[in-house]
Amino acid sequence: RNADVVSAQLFGHLHTDEFRLLPPRNGFDPDSSSSSDDDVPRLPPLLIAPSVTPVFGNNPSYRTVKFNRRTGTISDYTSHF
Repeated sequence: RNADVVSAQLFGHLHTDEFRLLPPRNGFDPDSSSSSDDDVPRLPPLLIAPSVTPVFGNNPSYRTVKFNRRTGTISDYTSHF
């Protein structure tokens, strides 16, 4: 519904540094011969920040994100361990 506005989803508290790509939205039929990759409604990536606590033996860490202040587009991110 807001694909023209949301460019990424930022989450935290998973204790690991990761990103996830979700499958296409409902309504897309991957078995349809009339569909092309260009027509697939893509969801923005999920960026999941690491934890600053050393629970479960992980390294305390955090993430910084660079983005365009005018457009809100993420240009880069760095995880600091």
